[in-house]
Amino acid sequence: MRGAAAVVLGLCAALGACRTRAAARGGAPDPTGDAATGLPALSTDPGEEPACGTEVPISDVPRAEADPLAYADDDRFLALAATWPDRVRTATERLELMTGLTFRDRAAPRVVLTPLRDERVPYRLATEIVEGRRRPVLRVGAESLVSGTDRPERVLLRGLAAAALEGPARAAPLPAWFTVSVGTLAAGDLADRLEALARAAVRGAKAPSVDARDPAEAEATGLAVVVLLAGASTPDDVRRLILLVADGDDPTALLPRWIQDREGEWVGRARQALGDAVADVPVDLDVALRDVRRAFDDLGPVGLEEALAAAAKEGTPPAWFAAEADALRLEGAIRAGDVAG
Repeated sequence: MRGAAAVVLGLCAALGACRTRAAARGGAPDPTGDAATGLPALSTDPGEEPACGTEVPISDVPRAEADPLAYADDDRFLALAATWPDRVRTATERLELMTGLTFRDRAAPRVVLTPLRDERVPYRLATEIVEGRRRPVLRVGAESLVSGTDRPERVLLRGLAAAALEGPARAAPLPAWFTVSVGTLAAGDLADRLEALARAAVRGAKAPSVDARDPAEAEATGLAVVVLLAGASTPDDVRRLILLVADGDDPTALLPRWIQDREGEWVGRARQALGDAVADVPVDLDVALRDVRRAFDDLGPVGLEEALAAAAKEGTPPAWFAAEADALRLEGAIRAGDVAG
């Protein structure tokens, strides 16, 4: 990856290399805004069932649990559940290393590996009352983890980041885009997400929209903010921004100072930064695959083979490209009646 995206990867590496601080000193912008007071309600899924089982005391260390439900006899779930406590502990340590966020001054969540009955949902964050205090309950969806479509460490880090940001000083809901930004920094998967956007664009998907006011655009906006901060801030300052927001400050008000924008506007710059980063992602094979599909649609199996032969001149394609080609060949054979339906 080149250009803007490479700068972002440098920021992620620097965040991991720097020592974690409770608050960064020197060089950071002077934040504004009063810290909110009072006990907030964490974001709770309306359909979430109340926590059941034996209550456990409030702690500053996340508690790992597993509730298999329909996966009680699934060996993949059982294998993952056996390593779940170690994974939760490792993810908690990495969260602090990458972002500075800890649970030392707030209740740590119960982290439950369990089916969520929706493979599109990686986790759900709810709340429960224990010993008169609110505690987050982070339910991590087992479906995508046992199937291998998601990596447990990345889902855990994003969920733990969301739980840590919803601290006792927060009086207003945290913008979803900021949770995406911090989760991306913690998980270290920005490059993969930028690649996914670039490949989707080749397939004709709508360009991502950056809009801080629209929760539906939280993913693109959060990624854009990470790219923007990479070019306009330092690892220490990024960590300080995260900690101030976790303590109750409004990221929308703080961000212009962090990028040194006297006009108080950052969305336009973030949109440009994301566009540049996505444009830097190499998608030559995706373009070739798009052309192969078009040849197949226009000319059938003969056109497919000619287009694949042209793509092969560039060298041995990766496994994913070969799998796509085999799927198209099978579709062509079915169309021709050479394969039973």
